[in-house]
Amino acid sequence: MKNFKSIRCVALAFLAIIVSAGFGCTKKETLNGKVYLTVSRDNIKSADPTNAYDEVTLDVLQQIYETPYQYNYFADETEVIPLLADGMPEVSKDKLTYTIRLKKGIRFQDDPCFKASGGKGRELKAQDLVYGWKRHADPATESQGFWIWEGKIVGIDEFAAKFGKGRPAAEIMQDEVEGMKAIDDYTVQLKFKKPYPQLIYILTMTFTAPIPVEAITEYGKGFPTHPVGTGPFRATQWQPTSEIVLVKNENYRDDFIPSSDKMGPKRRAQFASEAGKKIPLLDAIRFTVVKEEQPRWLGFLKGKYDQIKIPKDNFDAAIENLTQVKPELAKKGVTVSYEPSLIFWYASMNTEDPIMKNKYLRQAIASSIDRDEWLKKFKNGRGSIQNEANPPAIVDRCGKPYRWSYDLARAKELIKKAGYPDGKGLPTLKWDTRNGEMTDRQIAEFVGRALAQIGIKLEINVNTFPAYLDKMKRKNLQMSKGGWNMDYPDAENSLGLLYGPNKSPGPNEANFDNPEFNKIFEKMALMPPGPERRKLICQLEEIAQEEAPWAYGIFENEYRLINKWLKNYYTSEQIMNKYKYLDVDMAAREQFQNEG
Repeated sequence: MKNFKSIRCVALAFLAIIVSAGFGCTKKETLNGKVYLTVSRDNIKSADPTNAYDEVTLDVLQQIYETPYQYNYFADETEVIPLLADGMPEVSKDKLTYTIRLKKGIRFQDDPCFKASGGKGRELKAQDLVYGWKRHADPATESQGFWIWEGKIVGIDEFAAKFGKGRPAAEIMQDEVEGMKAIDDYTVQLKFKKPYPQLIYILTMTFTAPIPVEAITEYGKGFPTHPVGTGPFRATQWQPTSEIVLVKNENYRDDFIPSSDKMGPKRRAQFASEAGKKIPLLDAIRFTVVKEEQPRWLGFLKGKYDQIKIPKDNFDAAIENLTQVKPELAKKGVTVSYEPSLIFWYASMNTEDPIMKNKYLRQAIASSIDRDEWLKKFKNGRGSIQNEANPPAIVDRCGKPYRWSYDLARAKELIKKAGYPDGKGLPTLKWDTRNGEMTDRQIAEFVGRALAQIGIKLEINVNTFPAYLDKMKRKNLQMSKGGWNMDYPDAENSLGLLYGPNKSPGPNEANFDNPEFNKIFEKMALMPPGPERRKLICQLEEIAQEEAPWAYGIFENEYRLINKWLKNYYTSEQIMNKYKYLDVDMAAREQFQNEG
C-alpha cells in the first residue's frame, strides 16, 4: 500500500489491490550486494506521488521519487537544501514569484514507458515538474495534495474547474496555468496570489515530485503500482500487501555524502568517516509488510530487519532510563536512536456526522479521556500529553493549558448538556482503527472504556491502513484515532488539519469548517514567525478547543533500535529519503543470523 500465486493473486486483484503487468505475482527475488532489510507496519497504499500521503507509503516512495528540495540529513538543526534544484529559489521583492532552476543531467530510471529511447530513462526537464504539479488539479487522481496549490497559485483554480466537463483530461493537462510554468527546460516559475512562506517546506514533499507524462500514458490506471522516478532506487517488485523490493537506480547521477566541514558538529562526530562516498551506498532495499508488532519485534531480534520502531509491549524490556538499551541488547551490539518528533495523536470526531455535530457531546468525550494514562499505557511515557495542536518544537505555539483535561464530573455535566444524560438516548458510536495492529485495537478499547464511564457505548471497526484512508477520504468515519507526522515544522501545517478547505479527501478528517477559524488561519498562514503571528495562533487554539473537533491526545517521542550491522542511521521522521545514505555490513548480519 508476495509471494502470492494463482487463486490468491486473483483474489487480491478482485479486492482492488491492482498489480501492474511490470511486477505481477512473482517469486521472492534474490538480491545481491548490500541489502537493507526493513519492515512496513501496513500495506503500501499507492506508488503515485499525487495520492500518497501516509508515512508507510512515503517510506517507500521517497527512495524512488525526488523533489526540488530536501532536508539536510547531516545538519544538527532543521535545514532545507537543494535536491533536484540547482540552488535555492529566487524570490521576487513582493514574495509572489519564485524561480527555481534545475540541475542538468538528472535522468529518470530506465522504464519501458520511454519508448522513444528504447526504454532508457530520459533527462528530467522542468516540464516534468509542472506536469506532476498540475495532476493534483485533476479529480481523477484523487489527489491528497491539491491543498498545496489550491487557492494559492495564479490560475490553478480555473484550471481545476476545466475537468469533468467533457474535454479529455489528457487534453486539459496540455493547457497552461498562468502561475505554474516551465520557462525553459531547466527553469520553473511559480506565481502566487499571496505570499507563501511555507513553500520551501512544501517543495520537499513527495507531492512535488516530477512525473513523466510517458508513465501516465503507458500505465494509465496501473500507474499507482508502477513508479517511475529520478531517485536513487527503482522498484523491481511491487506487492503492496506483502513485499516491495527496490534496487539501485543505475541511472542515478553522481552524488556524494558531503565533506565533514559541511556537517553539523553532532553529525560530524557520527559521519566524518563517510564523507565523500558516492550514494546510494546500498544495492537494494527489501520492505516486508508485517502488520503485527510482535512478529516485527521477533524478526528484529533474529536479524531479519535492520532497525525497528520499538513496540510498546517491549519498550521496558529494551530501554532503561528512557535513554539507553538494556545490557542484554547492548551485548548484541544493538543501539537506540530517539528524537522528540513532530508526531501527535488525538481522538478525531467527524463534525459533519449527524451525531457528532453536537459540540457538547464532543467536549464530553474530550473530558472523559485520561491522556496521562494514554501516554503511560501506550507509549511507556515516551513523549508528553497534548495540551494544544502544535508540538513543543514548533515556534509560536500558544502555551496555554488544555480546556478539556481529564475530568469525569465535567464530562457527565457536558453529556447531559448535549441532551444525553448518562448516555441515555445516544446511539452506539463507531470507532474505526487506523490499522489492524494490536496496539491500535487496544487504544480503541481504551477509549471505549473511557466513554463507558459517562454512558457512551463504542463499536470498534478494525481496518487496514488503506481501508481507513479510503473511509477518511469519503467522510465515512465517525470517530477514529487521528494522527499527524508534520510535513514541515510550522504551525500552519498542524493547524491546517482544522482548516475548512482541507476537509476530506484532504487531511482535515474531522471535517471541521469554522468560518472564524478559517479567516484567522488564512491571515496567520501568510505571516512569518513573531509575536503578532503567535496572537493569531492562540486565537485559533481557543476556537479549536471550544469547538472540540479533536479530543487532544499525546505528543510522541520516536525511538528506534538499530542492529549493529546497519551503518549511518539515526532517527529522523522528518527526513524520509535517508536510505540513500545507509550502509550494511552484510558479513556481520550473516554471522548473527547463523549464530541465532
